[in-house]
Amino acid sequence: MTKSSRLIENIKSIILVVLLIKTILLLYFVWGDFSLMADTRGNEDINVAITTVQMLQPSHFEVSFGGGSHTIITDTDEKFALFMECFRTFSVGRSLVVRELDATGRGLCALAFQEIKRSPSITAVFEYFLPFSALSELYGFDRISGADNIVAISELTYVFGLDGALFVRDIHSGRYFQITGVVINCFARLRDAVQDIASPAEIYMPVLSLAGVQNNTLWPLAPESNLHNIRYFRENIFMQENEMPSFAKAFFGGSLDFVRRIVEPNGTIKYIYGYGEIVVSKHPNGRLEYTRGTSGTNRRNTEIGYLAAFEKANVFMARHGGAFVDEVSGMSPYLRDVLPISRNGLSGFRFVFGIQIGDGKIHFQSGDAMLIDVLPSGVSYFQKQMINVDINEALASQRQNRRVFFPISNLIAHNEEYVRDVLISLNRIDAHARVEGVTDVTMDTVFELLVTNVTRLEPGYVKIDEIPNILKAAWILTIAGVDFYFEIESGIPLGYRVR
Repeated sequence: MTKSSRLIENIKSIILVVLLIKTILLLYFVWGDFSLMADTRGNEDINVAITTVQMLQPSHFEVSFGGGSHTIITDTDEKFALFMECFRTFSVGRSLVVRELDATGRGLCALAFQEIKRSPSITAVFEYFLPFSALSELYGFDRISGADNIVAISELTYVFGLDGALFVRDIHSGRYFQITGVVINCFARLRDAVQDIASPAEIYMPVLSLAGVQNNTLWPLAPESNLHNIRYFRENIFMQENEMPSFAKAFFGGSLDFVRRIVEPNGTIKYIYGYGEIVVSKHPNGRLEYTRGTSGTNRRNTEIGYLAAFEKANVFMARHGGAFVDEVSGMSPYLRDVLPISRNGLSGFRFVFGIQIGDGKIHFQSGDAMLIDVLPSGVSYFQKQMINVDINEALASQRQNRRVFFPISNLIAHNEEYVRDVLISLNRIDAHARVEGVTDVTMDTVFELLVTNVTRLEPGYVKIDEIPNILKAAWILTIAGVDFYFEIESGIPLGYRVR
């Protein structure tokens, strides 16, 4: 072989090696780090669904007027902003200290904590998991000695006139805390704002006062409701049967490469990227699912912080059809639950969202309005139940206020057998409560058992599985971790869901 021939062959070999390396690198970027394609943002502007401060709000406020009378405030935005402004002022340079309230002689017990709440006071109630450290970071509190002992904040109470202390309940650890500092008149505006509610529309009393059992859940005495049944319909996100819908393209960065479409016998349509690294499914009942594997993701970080996880979830929802906030129409999301999760050695959070229309939250008997799992590698799961509501119709119906003639005080008594049997079937109460003639279990005992385990009563809309196209106006009564749904006027059972 001549020198020129050998040179040509060497050049060919080098070119082949370079092409091989480029092919390997291309396959790595396409298959090994598929998030590059899946998270393609393009040049479009991302309108975040809702800011973190707007979303991390209390589920409601409980206001005590003293003497056992209370009211509940569900419109929390302005008052909570004022509460946090007062808290931030309270924390600046005040050398605040957290001490646990207990029953060992060094502090107070849970019963004493309830006595504190019976004083004229305002309590911000968080029904979802919210680390105290996340709240401190979000609102810029100065460092508080001992605050690391508070895992999550379930209730934050300010007692009128007691300007040197705040009280915290942590349901997740079963502990109570007091944050103390120098007395400063920074809570006066909050106190004035709450005391303006001199004649609340609804008076609530603790179940303890009404039924004589140890239960401080607030119960309305003479409730009114402006909620009526409203129509809903499924969101039609598909344009044509054989066409990739725009919503699905967004999950794959606008590219159809390596995407397969599969129609299953039950009617579910799946779009699969690669070897199943990303799967987008549209179910016949209108549920949309996105699943992304974690096996090929970067494992340099094995956990993600609460606020960072929420920011990822928020941007993802805004990009993929989850931005259902409409302040003009009155539709907005709310945070229903937050759960720490762990998958393949990665730790993150699951955020569960609900939808609120005007004064009514929508409850789903099955599934949730929106659910999203966030790991350090990004969003690993996203689910949305797609329903549309005629907002004008819903808000027009809410202007028709009405008295609820059903005696709400007898809601449990009139449905005692139904509630009891459901709780027995779910192993939430003792089966002996079913047996007639048992000398140590009387009807009064069963009623007392049910009332003792009540944790919530509120009106809302419910999407019942067996009732298509209608959101029922209902009472949501939670007993022993089970949500029972009752027709808002008649009190007739509509169904239940295990929380």
